[in-house]
Amino acid sequence: MFFSVEPNPDCDERSTNSQKPTSSKEFLTVPPDGHASATLQTPEGERVRSRLSAPTLLLVVLTLYFCWLGQPPLFDPDEGRHAEVAREAIVTGNWVTPTLNFQPYHHKPMPFYWLVAAGVSAFPAAPEFGARLPSAIAATATVLSTAWWASRFFGPQVAFWTGVVLATAAGFVTVGRAVLVDMTFTWWVTASHLLLGWFALSRKGAALWPLPWVCIGLAVLFKGPSALLLLVGSGMFYCVVTRQWSWLHQLRPARGLVLAVAIAGSWYLCAAVVAPEYLRDFLWLHNVERFVTGRPGHPNSLFYYFYILPAVFLPWTLWWPLAARPVFRSLAQHNGALLFCASWALSVVGFFTLSKGKLPTYVLPALPPLAVLTATGLVAFSRLRHWPRWAMQWTVAVHAVLSVVAIVMLAMAWPVLRLLGEPELAAAVTCLSAVGATVLAASYWWYRGQFLPVRRIACIAIASGVVELSAYRFALPMLGPRYSLYGAAQALQQFAKDAELCSYDAGINSLLFYSGRAVRELQSVDEAAELLARDRATVVLTKHPHIDDLVCATKVPLVSLWAGERNKVLVANPASMVGKPVPSEPLLACPRVPGQEAHTP
Repeated sequence: MFFSVEPNPDCDERSTNSQKPTSSKEFLTVPPDGHASATLQTPEGERVRSRLSAPTLLLVVLTLYFCWLGQPPLFDPDEGRHAEVAREAIVTGNWVTPTLNFQPYHHKPMPFYWLVAAGVSAFPAAPEFGARLPSAIAATATVLSTAWWASRFFGPQVAFWTGVVLATAAGFVTVGRAVLVDMTFTWWVTASHLLLGWFALSRKGAALWPLPWVCIGLAVLFKGPSALLLLVGSGMFYCVVTRQWSWLHQLRPARGLVLAVAIAGSWYLCAAVVAPEYLRDFLWLHNVERFVTGRPGHPNSLFYYFYILPAVFLPWTLWWPLAARPVFRSLAQHNGALLFCASWALSVVGFFTLSKGKLPTYVLPALPPLAVLTATGLVAFSRLRHWPRWAMQWTVAVHAVLSVVAIVMLAMAWPVLRLLGEPELAAAVTCLSAVGATVLAASYWWYRGQFLPVRRIACIAIASGVVELSAYRFALPMLGPRYSLYGAAQALQQFAKDAELCSYDAGINSLLFYSGRAVRELQSVDEAAELLARDRATVVLTKHPHIDDLVCATKVPLVSLWAGERNKVLVANPASMVGKPVPSEPLLACPRVPGQEAHTP
């Protein structure tokens, strides 16, 4: 199943006890020319598997990134925000500068929202699918292009497992199925690096020098100037390590920089003309100042990615101990392709480690080279004539621990989370635990008493993919009432379609998208109470802790139209319900007002 070669590396515990210690020479290292497949004669069975690897990988990628893509509602805050910016561009016809709640939104460039708007327009009956489609396409392109690149320099087996590793990495799947700019940015950064690596390693295609600069210009266009710094950093890092500088003249750096700036500047210039403050806010506040100070944004410690990156790359992080030794040996032998991948990954992680503002999604461009390095190391390790005993024990231990963790979560998630008042989360975690526990415990029982490291790695990979799919088919729709305002928009449409919509101390992004209306954002309870006390139909989105103060300040009964997402509640005044059916939720009244009691309609 997994890395199947002859002789079969899978062996039982009895045969392992008779093995001699494995010397370092038994590791298959990749020669300096980068073609690992040239070191072994490929048997007929392996050639057949090579022919099937491309359609198999394509099937895996399409399944992981497109099945049930529109199943969960758009989650707040990010998905609702980005989808709403795209919807407002459709409504207003403003395709130059983004707006949110019809107010200037200077956090991101506009081109990403063009893609989201195209998806939403193409699939009006399934706007969630359309909004997430650009990310899914970008993730698919990144996986397949990285696998193709690996096939050029490492052979078909490494290429196939590069694609599998990247496609099933937890963070990559999560962002590849979300309305986030990071996956589109990752695709263009990856494409530019793959082309850069092609020039550096093959010394061919001098006439194609504009291509990496076009890709990096588009990356800058979609997210910002960090893309250009990543490409330059990776190239310089590789040149310093290998002491090879002559290939750079093929890229024509001066012309390339002009081309990249011209591509990105095509929109930035238009934005500067339409809204001069946009460039100042975006380039300085959300790029330079965020990098230097972490504000506004997400300041984190210098060691943030030391634990976040392994989490994002799960489950393949678990196999880094197996892959590390072959990879380090090849790097020590100055294998060009692996050195380029290492330079690429270190450039991305190093750049964002220096930044004060950090998010898990920032290091996504480092995952393609890490997938190549991981797949190369595992394939080399699988071709050992005799597996080291520690490696077999490691795979058995990982398999056992994951099985136990999944079973414990299955047993404990439902009662514990229900006790904590999180019924939706309890149902979602229980569902995923049941799927993971079934695959892992069944496979562990099946291979009990045997080491079989290759098959155990395969079982964990399968369990990971099945759990990821189950999350989007079952678990995330269960979390819809908690993390999305889709239900609030439905209640608003049913009970108070013509009411003025306001909010106080509550996020509104997905409500904007699903209701198709602007929301008046209030600054105090008194302001909200004043609007609800009038005879005009008014609905306010707020949080449960504010309900008592709001009802007491209003001094009239209020109707709860909807309650859900993290203490959020949608309340309406009596004028909103005239001539309309009253929802099942009770009327809310202030218990501190004499003679006024809450009652059920």
